[in-house]
Amino acid sequence: MATRSNVLITGGSQGIGLALAQRYARDGARVMVTGRHAATLDRAARAHLGLETFVSDISDPASRIELAEHVVRVMPDVDVLINNAGIQRRVPLAADTAPWTERAREVEILLGAPVHLNDLLIPVLLAHGRPATIANVTSGGAFVPQPFAPLYSAAKAALHSYTW
Repeated sequence: MATRSNVLITGGSQGIGLALAQRYARDGARVMVTGRHAATLDRAARAHLGLETFVSDISDPASRIELAEHVVRVMPDVDVLINNAGIQRRVPLAADTAPWTERAREVEILLGAPVHLNDLLIPVLLAHGRPATIANVTSGGAFVPQPFAPLYSAAKAALHSYTW
């Protein structure tokens, strides 16, 4: 008998993350999704019965640690981690006047968060002795840089390289 997958998806309350959650749930997996906004997560959970949720700001290292601790408590058999959470600031390089903190937050969400969360959860993924999967969601911008989103493209290229 096949073991039921236990899936954690960051940024899973809408868009690509929610579609992945629906697919895994439809295939019988236990699925937990994260996001920054409780209301958005609640809507996703109401629309898709059985979906577990956890409010987490992936841009904050302390919040990532809290998420990992929560996973250890409630889903210790996690065997699939999908780092999907992301943002995209659509600002050409020469036009970008945002403060450094805003730019750094984009890099932190797109690159720092997946690397940190992997570091926190790899021991958990390996502890049960079954095959496990980490999927880091990137973008076509990793291969063909987007002039309207240079920082996004660079971070996704770095995540692609890290994943390989």
